[in-house]
Amino acid sequence: MTERNPDLEAATPEIPGYRGRVYYFGEEKIPIHLDEHVWQFDTEDGKREIPVLSIWNYKNHEKIAKAIISGKRVAIYMWGTFGTGYLLNFEEWQEKDTDEAKGLREKLKIGRPEDKSFPILVHPDDEAIFWDFDQLHPSLQHLKNAEERYKLYQSGPAHLIPPVKQNYPLLDDSLRWPYDNTACFYYMPHPGWERTIGIMRKEVKHAVFGGGSLNPHQKEPVFRASDLYTRINNTPQWIEGVDLVVICEISEHTQTFRQQTQIRLAQKSSDGVSELIRRGSMSEKRWSIEQGIPVKAAEKGVEEPQASSLWPYTEEANSEVDLRVQRGIKLMKLYDREAAKRA
Repeated sequence: MTERNPDLEAATPEIPGYRGRVYYFGEEKIPIHLDEHVWQFDTEDGKREIPVLSIWNYKNHEKIAKAIISGKRVAIYMWGTFGTGYLLNFEEWQEKDTDEAKGLREKLKIGRPEDKSFPILVHPDDEAIFWDFDQLHPSLQHLKNAEERYKLYQSGPAHLIPPVKQNYPLLDDSLRWPYDNTACFYYMPHPGWERTIGIMRKEVKHAVFGGGSLNPHQKEPVFRASDLYTRINNTPQWIEGVDLVVICEISEHTQTFRQQTQIRLAQKSSDGVSELIRRGSMSEKRWSIEQGIPVKAAEKGVEEPQASSLWPYTEEANSEVDLRVQRGIKLMKLYDREAAKRA
């Protein structure tokens, strides 16, 4: 039997205080919260309201996209834990002497040092703007093709770290790893977010979504929507800093409850083997086989070899978490097909 954290013994996904309509999806009766809910929090100035939406009500996609486009700071369930972020303008679009990532460090990822970069959530088609393919290993030159980059993320949610173009006036400094001119790109095979990002791409031409897990620096992230309300209520910066919460009942239902795997893609001067920077929910071994890209443990510079997780890091538990990632992919595809029929 797989060893489990007692915190894994939990009820189905829920939104504290929700009294709206619920659609029960599939044989497992996963509750999809169809209506917008509002959380209220006490502040020194009175009350602050934060809307809560499900990514699986497809009528919400336009509202979520418009909120992000308008600069709202969001808390998003990112397939295992809550993440956060907002749009950061390209440097040439920023006002002089401004620090657009200040809100991330002070209101969301509280206390994160300035020399720690933030991951970027961007569609793989758009990664070509930033990646420095000349610095990628010859065996990875096929990634110049957008379809090949898209495939990189179809094995599960992943953080991939390629070299980025130097002296390029687009990426905010907070998104670049300062020591080796790389950046961390995040994407996932998630139909709800694919549709939402598709709406955003039509309007956003001068910014990218930067952020990361929703937690003060080096503290545990939030694994459930039911816990998020309490964590926000106990974190004054989040009460002020979070403008919108977007939940994902399907990935929460699968209980992966672990942050994402991080892989540094092999560069030109290396032996051609990509490196596992952080072990996470998706199996790096399965990813390597499915992508045809060899992966080894990083030899140096690994500060966080294991992502935050409610599961223990044993071979059996790691395999179970990866199976839950794969199950989540199948459930999401099934839901998306059914949603298309209902539309």
